Amino acid sequence: MKILVLIFLWLTLLFGIISSAYAGLPQEYKKLTRKEKKEIREKELAIQYPKTLQIVEELRFVLKTEYLIFRDGSKIPVDSRINFIVVDSTKSTIQTGSGFVLGYNGVGGMTADGRVTNINLTKNDNKKTIYLTLDVASVNSRFRIFFQIDADGSARANVTT
Repeated sequence: MKILVLIFLWLTLLFGIISSAYAGLPQEYKKLTRKEKKEIREKELAIQYPKTLQIVEELRFVLKTEYLIFRDGSKIPVDSRINFIVVDSTKSTIQTGSGFVLGYNGVGGMTADGRVTNINLTKNDNKKTIYLTLDVASVNSRFRIFFQIDADGSARANVTT
């Protein structure tokens, strides 16, 4: 009998937690169709796209790296605190590191500070995508960075030497 009471109380508690979590969603969102959700997303992107474009045009942004993808297609997750690309108008910093092994830059990778040149910005207003190509000339080498930036601010960068 005690087991049945405990099971009943546990199920009541579980049902209460689930229903309160479901009740936390706005009622309007629960009843939206897939088409309506897509329209809302498109409106949000229409608002975000000009803001993202302005940031990119000013050349003042940081791309935090979540993955490194190598030429052979292999992909490894990395720490975004030590793997990033900074673009600050006429200057740029490219840093990679592992966090496990110390290197010349203190994080087991490489850091290149340089001057930004050859800036080429194109945009696709229909897809709400921005393409930015720039060269970074550092003391030891020269890098070409190709950015593909979406309206929501997510981006992909291809760095070549």
